[in-house]
Amino acid sequence: MTALAGGLVFLILLSPAVLAVGITPRTISYDTAETHGDGFVWDATTFEGFYYSVNKNVNYLNDGWGERLYFQEDEGSSNGPLGSTDSPDNNIIDDSELIYTTTPYPCSYKLVSELGLTADTVPADVGGTSYYELCWFGAPYVAIEGDATQLSKLVYKQDADYQKTLKAGESWDLGSGYSLTVNQVDVEGDKVWFSLYKDGEKLEDGILNTDGDVSDCTFAARADFGDSDDQLYFMTYAESVFQGAVDSLAVFRYTWLIDKDNALLIKADDTYQGFNVDTAAEDGLALSNDNSITLNIDDGKRTYFTESWYFQTSDENKGTGGNGYIIYPVLDKSKPGTYAVRGIPADTASTSTFEWNPATFRGFYYSVNKNVNYLNDGWGERLYFQEDEGSSNGPLGSTDSPDNNIIDDGELIYTTTPYPCSYKLVSELGLTADTVPSDVGGTSYYELCWFGAPYVAIEGDATQLSKLVYKQDAGYQKTLKAGESWDLGSGYSLTVNQVDVEGDKVWFSLYKDGEKLEDGILNTNGDVSDCTFAARADFGDSDDQLYFMTYAESVFQGAVDSLAVFRYTWLIDKDNALLIKADDTYQGFNVDTAAEDGLALSNDNSITLNVDDGKRTYFTESWYFQTSDENKGTGGNGYIIYPSQAVTVESEDEASENEGVPESEVLEPAEEEPSVQPETREEQVISESEDAEEGSEASEPAGEEKSPGFGLSTAIFGVFAVCFLMRKK
Repeated sequence: MTALAGGLVFLILLSPAVLAVGITPRTISYDTAETHGDGFVWDATTFEGFYYSVNKNVNYLNDGWGERLYFQEDEGSSNGPLGSTDSPDNNIIDDSELIYTTTPYPCSYKLVSELGLTADTVPADVGGTSYYELCWFGAPYVAIEGDATQLSKLVYKQDADYQKTLKAGESWDLGSGYSLTVNQVDVEGDKVWFSLYKDGEKLEDGILNTDGDVSDCTFAARADFGDSDDQLYFMTYAESVFQGAVDSLAVFRYTWLIDKDNALLIKADDTYQGFNVDTAAEDGLALSNDNSITLNIDDGKRTYFTESWYFQTSDENKGTGGNGYIIYPVLDKSKPGTYAVRGIPADTASTSTFEWNPATFRGFYYSVNKNVNYLNDGWGERLYFQEDEGSSNGPLGSTDSPDNNIIDDGELIYTTTPYPCSYKLVSELGLTADTVPSDVGGTSYYELCWFGAPYVAIEGDATQLSKLVYKQDAGYQKTLKAGESWDLGSGYSLTVNQVDVEGDKVWFSLYKDGEKLEDGILNTNGDVSDCTFAARADFGDSDDQLYFMTYAESVFQGAVDSLAVFRYTWLIDKDNALLIKADDTYQGFNVDTAAEDGLALSNDNSITLNVDDGKRTYFTESWYFQTSDENKGTGGNGYIIYPSQAVTVESEDEASENEGVPESEVLEPAEEEPSVQPETREEQVISESEDAEEGSEASEPAGEEKSPGFGLSTAIFGVFAVCFLMRKK
């Protein structure tokens, strides 16, 4: 790399708060009522849309490596800063005020770091011991010749612990159209012959001798691409060949591949994903929003500012003191796949305090509207380390023993507390204790988060839990025609039996696993009580508890069918109540305290952390600790640690059935990926608020012919009335 280019001097002057050594932004969500202007900063440790390597955590914080996103007020702005004591409600980011920067940083080839090579012993074709990586809108690229203005996508980087075993005739898909095919394995001669392909076209042939020195075992391919000549684009290492029960096989390691055919040449004033390139220098890039961004201040809405990143906010007046709002960036998760949600990393060499809450670990259930309560009032879940005085292993992280990787039993504490939530019916219609329908029984209920999933504390008692199956977002309406069913989750469904447009009525039934539970008839032309259906039952240790509620907003005649619109639907699972007692065990945690106002649990057995960036240490069924390699903390001591959760995003068809369901219900834990996953395929993460965005379904569904209005039939209506009275009873 050359000395700092003149263009990047401008970049640093532009944002000293972001790139200066020692600046460590440590929050995911910001409160506009207590943060001002240039205080809105996200880096790879706090925004999961950015590419993150745990081994480089200290460099991200102290050396300004990687990506940054921050707000910088334009002096000529007519809207003022984002967040301030004077105008916390400002929701307009003028053009050029949202800054995105990214800087290249050195990375050793795995071949070099794992085999202990030096500049003198590295194979000549490799050309050096390291290369420069640059993160570009969340994806890893290689800066060709260390130049940030010439980028080639990092297609594959084989993890140090991962080996690929192939037999003759077998192909290895490396991604982006590249593949490696083993042509022949000569076990007696210790050789393997292979070919590299791109989109079916052969690029290279290689023969490696696994009985030779490093150069004999290493294959490197070079080409002219970008604005540079003779650049390395592929490397692999044949560790061994051997005879299996049937086939001869070869073992490959330290493979590295970039896409030579699609180099990205970046110039000043280019535009990428709505951002203008203000500075394009060898040492880094600085971009800013090309157009103003008006934030949608609504916890159910998204404000996209790139193709895949958006700002999520709370509702208005949800910040400190009932002013301003909460804001954080999110990576779009619309594509099906497995992602990882991570907590903010902690450094064992610089801290002895390890604590995560819903605002710092999105594996916990998170509602952006309750962000202030999570932080100030202790609502929701907490995970923290608390040393046992009798521990023989000492604390987790300290100046004396930063390398300690054993959490003794009883030292990892998990707590969760119930908190009040208004029913959407109440908050959206402005109801009070005097105007709420009597069957609902009140204006609010108590929610409790239990290992990342939302439950309801029956009668406000944390020891009696019922799973929150469905909570319909305030901005979401469900439109159904006669005969159509709505899958609410956990075996529950609502079926519309008939719609009487002239009589403004809808008749429906609630089912569980195909068995009818309730019948309801609602009059959408009446008052709130006429439009609201509430079902109650005895469950847990309590009697006559609300478990289902819905509101019929309207009925109307479509081109073919009569339809009904439902809102504010709320459902808990009455059949699987969880009764929690002291000394019960859940997911490897013992219940130390089981009280009405909260639960406290601790690890039942000691946890030995696998200090290796390619390994996971599970401490519940779905949560695990991810660490760096050893000696990757401050000053080359200790290690980095954070909690994480693998989640799976369903396909579009599956997801559509779950619209309005809290996100922790939609995303199920994925199976553990093998530790051999290459770093470039590592965690692309997601974290969103409890109320995922839901689209309106007001458009008319295609389907059956119009059903006759049931309001015209006295006999039929009489049957309905009997069903209704039975339900009331």
